[in-house]
Amino acid sequence: METNATLAVVPVTDLERLIESAVSRALERYNPPPAAPTEPAEAITFDQARIALKVSAPTLRKLVRSGRLHAVQTGRRWLIPGREIARFLGGGQS
Repeated sequence: METNATLAVVPVTDLERLIESAVSRALERYNPPPAAPTEPAEAITFDQARIALKVSAPTLRKLVRSGRLHAVQTGRRWLIPGREIARFLGGGQS
């Protein structure tokens, strides 16, 4: 079996630069840049929302069931996004 291998003479500095570049590109796949900051995903509990809105528990349940206030159920717990409380208090109740 015959192989025709060719050897190239490359300065060490060029070789180091090529290796660093290849390693950097490979690592970028595993360490993507952090995502741009977005609005905080703050959520409050059902009772906290009831106190913030100054409504009774049955009234808050009616608001959620009717769709006037968005809430997310996680297991047995209901969470209301902080932006929903702000929207509701700001008059965007429709």
